[in-house]
Amino acid sequence: MNRGVKVLLLTFGIFMLVLSTIFLIAGISPDFRLDILLQGLVFLVVGGIPIGIVVYLERKESSRPMNVTQNIKIDGSDLIGGERKVHELKCRGCSGSLSDKDVRITDLGVVVKCPYCGKGYVIEEAPKW
Repeated sequence: MNRGVKVLLLTFGIFMLVLSTIFLIAGISPDFRLDILLQGLVFLVVGGIPIGIVVYLERKESSRPMNVTQNIKIDGSDLIGGERKVHELKCRGCSGSLSDKDVRITDLGVVVKCPYCGKGYVIEEAPKW
């Protein structure tokens, strides 16, 4: 539904609710007038209908899935810890140099298997704080 139509319906509904409040108060004070009280109830129903329509359509619209496309660029300059350096990876067992072929990412995390001594272990990164 168009935003302008929603605003128009809500404005009309609120106006009718205010008018119904005036008529309901006038109908019960100081002397009871059933005709004015009934007019206030009619204005209450007429004001509630457009507000109900807008609420129903908003709920219906918000329950539909929505595709959102985001373009995110990460260059590392805003990461904690400042400058980034590439470190040479060495085996914990024999201190042999490891290449990217010796590193795998599994369900356990980053797993390293040394081609020299055959030792395998999971690399755990220490927190940066």
